[in-house]
Amino acid sequence: MTIIFGQLTGTHMFRKSARQYYSWCTWMLMCSSWAFYVSSD
Repeated sequence: MTIIFGQLTGTHMFRKSARQYYSWCTWMLMCSSWAFYVSSD
């Protein structure tokens, strides 16, 4: 799901700066997971 979302929203960005985009996605994913864990607890 995350990969599909990334392809739909920033394919051109991904091609332009794959490393930065990947780092951003990873950070957002961890942040979202952490927020969900805290809120569910």
